[in-house]
Order: sequence, then C-alpha cells, then structure tokens
Amino acid sequence: MTSPVGFTLLQLRYFLVAAERGSMTEASGALHIAQSAVSAAIHNLERDLRVQLFIRRRAGD
Repeated sequence: MTSPVGFTLLQLRYFLVAAERGSMTEASGALHIAQSAVSAAIHNLERDLRVQLFIRRRAGD
C-alpha cells in the first residue's frame, strides 16, 4: 500500500540502505531481510515515482 505521497517510509528506508551499501544484497544483510524483498520494494518505489533509481547489473560485472 502506498502513502498519499506515493511511497512508503519502508520503501524509502530500503532505498537509502541500498544506496549507502552499494548493493541490494548488502542492504538485505544490513536490514536482515531477503534480497528479493529489498529488490521488490525498490522496484515498486521506482514504479510509483516513475523514475529509475539504480543502474542494475549482475553480480560480478
């Protein structure tokens, strides 16, 4: 569920941790949640805001 501003505080928190850590995998470890949950939350945030927030690349690239 989105808030009246178009995103949730949880989505924002996941985004900030991923940006600080440099990867969604590192963020998931710091947040103690599954990497897929971080990825899905950020994907939904990007969809809701209609902007790409991260340049995604495969691990090791």
